[in-house]
Amino acid sequence: MIMALKSENPKLVVTFVGGSAINMEAWRADVPAILYAWYAGMEGGNALARVIFGNVNPSGKLPFSIPEDENELPEFNRYAERASYGYYHGYTLFDKKGSQMSFPFGYGLSYTSFSYDAPVIQSTELTVTDTLRVSVNVTNSGDVDGEEVVQMYVGFSHSAIDRPVKLLRGFHKVYINPGETVTVSFDLPAKELAWYNPDSRSWEIELMEYELYTGSSSAANNLQQATFTISSVGK
Repeated sequence: MIMALKSENPKLVVTFVGGSAINMEAWRADVPAILYAWYAGMEGGNALARVIFGNVNPSGKLPFSIPEDENELPEFNRYAERASYGYYHGYTLFDKKGSQMSFPFGYGLSYTSFSYDAPVIQSTELTVTDTLRVSVNVTNSGDVDGEEVVQMYVGFSHSAIDRPVKLLRGFHKVYINPGETVTVSFDLPAKELAWYNPDSRSWEIELMEYELYTGSSSAANNLQQATFTISSVGK
């Protein structure tokens, strides 16, 4: 149906009403626009019309990843009484496996575009009692005012244990006029980077170099990187 409609209307907008990952690989490259409407309720039709006709600039972001291969997703059985999942799931599992995404965690477009400067870290040498302070300049480089969800992730490539490639550790939604640049700031206590050691039954902070990422989604090509170090236990 989608391909038949596409041949009749080159400006086709495919709109989904749903609440989970939907595989679109068979046709997503052949349509100009895809809009995920979620479960919008009784006013969903009015809301959808306002978005399509440009009265509202959409600014949502995906709270999950949609892989290219649907076999990457966990098995779903609506009749199952229980389900078991491994330690990694969602974008952390896809990062570990290097899976290819149709749409990564945190992804979402609008009627304008945003450009990011590299993140700036106030102090790159921290103790376990310090707070990481990060700022990033974001510019509305398009012609329409809009909102952007600026995301911050922390990476653990130097970890001595099995940890995620990166974890979301902050996000802010900001309104930006065309041509305007805003500075978005994040504060992250070092203690929030701790991992639970089942042997000592305690939370521990690794003394090592960490990666810091800021950008518009969890995809590597949407992120800018810096590094910081937690190097002592403090006073």
